[in-house]
Amino acid sequence: MKKICIVTMLLALFISNVQAKKLKLYKATNGITYHAGDTLLLGQGSMPNGDFKYLQQAGLAASMLHDSEKGNDQFNMGREYSGRAVIIKGIYSETYNGTSQVTFIVKGQELSGLQLYINDAIKSCEIKDCK
Repeated sequence: MKKICIVTMLLALFISNVQAKKLKLYKATNGITYHAGDTLLLGQGSMPNGDFKYLQQAGLAASMLHDSEKGNDQFNMGREYSGRAVIIKGIYSETYNGTSQVTFIVKGQELSGLQLYINDAIKSCEIKDCK
């Protein structure tokens, strides 16, 4: 019960600092316009060990598995996702502490959704259609 209360409080704090807007489409820095339902091909992870830095576990699974003694890297998806296809389920423009970021919620073969920081993924070639 204590764990549920802590998670609820953290989610409330997070939600109060984040303003998210759902988008129908997004023209990314690589010049491609993405829509929900589009398929993206993943490239290689940009972490030194080959894991993805900008493709992370999201949603309830991420919040339930969170370990406060580990950093945000605990949510990074492993290098075994290289070359896989994911489908865009939602596109969100988020503002957190004055900084804007576009995030795709994507789904592959796993049960929970994943979060893809699209412009960072393009810069680091974590998706195939990169600069």
